Amino acid sequence: MKNIDLYVEYERVNRMCEGTKVKPWKCVEFDKLRGLFLSKPSFDDLPENYKFSVAIIEDTPVFVGDTIYHKSCPDNGYTITETGYVHDSHEFVYDHKYFSSDDHWILKPPEKICYTITITGDEQHSYKFNDIERWKEVEKLLNQYTELLK
Repeated sequence: MKNIDLYVEYERVNRMCEGTKVKPWKCVEFDKLRGLFLSKPSFDDLPENYKFSVAIIEDTPVFVGDTIYHKSCPDNGYTITETGYVHDSHEFVYDHKYFSSDDHWILKPPEKICYTITITGDEQHSYKFNDIERWKEVEKLLNQYTELLK
């Protein structure tokens, strides 16, 4: 990377920050230190000492090496790489814009809360849900089904 590339990357970060509460200089890491800059960096050091965030999730810059979680499957983390992410020992290549959606991604896994329902009848089945909303939805469907059987 050349010095001019630092300004190009900073412009990318500036555009990425639009519509968020994150200031662009918070998306620049210097010598492995984050949040160091209080305003736009001058980029007067060696280019290899600067790293830029690749996404913003929950108004927080996300850098290569960070782990994020998908809301629909929060049990396993996704480690951000230069070209995408690693999940379950498999590397996937994606544009990092893919991660800039709070609709799908979170920074910390939710607490391990497990709701279990057991259906008895000819056979017994147990289902576990981490998501209370999904559990309520299933419970509602089961109640409707039970009413139909009466």
